[in-house]
Amino acid sequence: MVDHHFLEELRRALLSLSEIPDLPREATLRLIQRGAIRELLTNPTAESVALLEEACLSAPLSQIRDEAFDALVQLSRQNHPQAVLSLYRLAVENEHAAAIAFLKSDPLPCPSAEFQAVFSFLYLTDLDYTQFDNQLQHLAAYFFHHAHPSTRLKICRITTSPLKQHISTLLDILLLDEHEKTSRLLSVYPQTSPTEKTVILERLTSLAESNHVPARDALCRLVILYDAPDVLEICFKYHYTPSTPSDKALYLFLTSQWEEYESFDFAHQWLLEAYTSANPSLRQKILAHARHNGQVDWLSQVSSSRPAVILWELSPADWEKIFAIVLANPSDVQWLQLLTYAPLHWSAQLLSRLAKTSHLLIEEPELNELAHLSEACTSRPLPIFSQSILHSPAGSAACMAISPFGMEVALGGLDSTIQFLDLTSLEWQKPIISPVSPTRYIGYDPQAGYLVCAGGDHRLRIFRRHDHALLKTLEGHKGQIRSIVFQSDGRLFYSAGFDGMIQSWHFPSGLAARPPVLTRNEILSLSLSPDNKTLIFTSADRTCHILPIQAQKPVQSISELDGIPLAVALNRRQKLAIATRNATIQQFSLSSLKSLVPPSFTTESPITHLVFHPDLPLLFGMGLDGKLYVWHEDDSGHLLAIEAHQQAGCGLGLTPDGDKLVSCSSDGRVIVWDLQSFLLFFQPLHNDPHRWLEKIDLWLKIENQPSTSRWIEFARGLLQWRARYDIQIEEAEALQIGEYDILL
Repeated sequence: MVDHHFLEELRRALLSLSEIPDLPREATLRLIQRGAIRELLTNPTAESVALLEEACLSAPLSQIRDEAFDALVQLSRQNHPQAVLSLYRLAVENEHAAAIAFLKSDPLPCPSAEFQAVFSFLYLTDLDYTQFDNQLQHLAAYFFHHAHPSTRLKICRITTSPLKQHISTLLDILLLDEHEKTSRLLSVYPQTSPTEKTVILERLTSLAESNHVPARDALCRLVILYDAPDVLEICFKYHYTPSTPSDKALYLFLTSQWEEYESFDFAHQWLLEAYTSANPSLRQKILAHARHNGQVDWLSQVSSSRPAVILWELSPADWEKIFAIVLANPSDVQWLQLLTYAPLHWSAQLLSRLAKTSHLLIEEPELNELAHLSEACTSRPLPIFSQSILHSPAGSAACMAISPFGMEVALGGLDSTIQFLDLTSLEWQKPIISPVSPTRYIGYDPQAGYLVCAGGDHRLRIFRRHDHALLKTLEGHKGQIRSIVFQSDGRLFYSAGFDGMIQSWHFPSGLAARPPVLTRNEILSLSLSPDNKTLIFTSADRTCHILPIQAQKPVQSISELDGIPLAVALNRRQKLAIATRNATIQQFSLSSLKSLVPPSFTTESPITHLVFHPDLPLLFGMGLDGKLYVWHEDDSGHLLAIEAHQQAGCGLGLTPDGDKLVSCSSDGRVIVWDLQSFLLFFQPLHNDPHRWLEKIDLWLKIENQPSTSRWIEFARGLLQWRARYDIQIEEAEALQIGEYDILL
């Protein structure tokens, strides 16, 4: 029904310059506000556009908010830069649904590269984002210098693709607003791309210039751990040194600042502390630098001119010698101090043997109880939990790959599907449908944004992960493709197969990087050295070849293999393990190519998959019979053997942090193993026993296998004993047991 009074009052307002309409207050306000929107629209200055943006968010009437937004859209379509910027700001900072929808459907170029980048990151595809910000510079600049805390949190929580999740995790770490983030940054740095390294250094440098101590320490630590020349240049330029005395001494020593080092650590006290607390690879680096520069005097203080070794570097053979010495003279209570620091596995071995031969433990009720518990442990398998047992929706599997960030597993099978298992939710994701079947091999690029898959037609196909688009089909191989490996920067990848060729490809263009390397034999496996400088491939003539990436012919070979090689594994400790069809595993030094001791492992069935743990001296293998094995890399006897699969293994891999193992067999059975309880027994724990006690209590609540829970009970008991015993002992010194001075 028409309100005649309302229309009459509007007529008075429209046709007169002096009449004031008699309208309800709400109607008057609405008319004034709509008129204000119209006035701002006809005079679009920077200030008027800012007022329209404010009205979109704060106008009390929804109709006015909508009209203000429509005005911004109208101005943006007229290429008004401030209006376009306002729309992007509404979408990014205020999650304005209409602005997000409009910019997704009508992607206007933004005057601000930073807002363009962050909008693309939050709401568009990986490809759209990388087109706007392929160097990560714009997103990082906005994130660190301009983002509101709520927007920053939103960016940190993005999980829409592996690439975006990786970037958001990296940005979150680089906030350095918690102590643990510094150690996380140091651990992920080697796996980051050159672009990401640039962002990392810009962020750390910016923080360090504002006297942010953790950032300065992180820069110096990158020099200590990775010899990064660009980082060292920054540290030298601004005269940065670590804040902790031991790190400062180590930094000055490794950067050959001899005068500064001698002045700071004349008695070598702090260098000794850094050396004794370092991991094995860093210790080797310190020793190599000391010997190369003739700076070895401090080593005499470490070991009194005797060979010195860090406790957790002792091999199983070394431990057997120590056990023999302790058992020969159990009244020498040095073994108590050894028990206070030794890895839990070797502590259990020592206590179980002492319990059988010595009466000393009777006077120590706690140790006596632990010794009896250790006897029960050592006759049972070490604890390893299967987090989940699943079956591929395809019903079979032929190959497997874990994504570079450990977020998912990809499975290729006999049909045309490539299946994906999310390792966080343990749920199967939408598969990729390949044009051919089967899929013989799968490789992720280092950013986890793409897959390179080898099909049954001897072609390589590049799929984009987030939308499954087939981008490229590469031809060149004449036989089954056996291996695909990427350089760490993702710019090149290599493929090899039964045709005896090694192909080099630019990524993601798929163009040939150089002529193929032609060999005389079928290539069974291809690996890339950690420094990206050398290809290692095995062939059917029982030989392993070393090929520099720019060469056309191998420069060195290992021709003493026991049989046809089936699997190869490399680690950062320069060890090369090769499993052969004769059910043996041989180990070689990657630097000298000489056979290592022990010379070989033997198994019931040939091992088809091998992988080294990234941090600990452990080697994992899977056999043709589906059985899983774990070895200490310096011992021929296995630590663990598990009959987990009934059919042949087709995949085995570790997540980058080394905490999860994934195994797969040809029947499509996939098992995700939680390794934390197993690894507990082989790593140093004395720095934070209480944190581990909390984890152990949780494991005891969920673990219902008596055969392995005894190990967990022993770990809890020994750590509780250590927590109390540590209070009573003085600072630990090197133990002179046998031929070594053991550094605790």
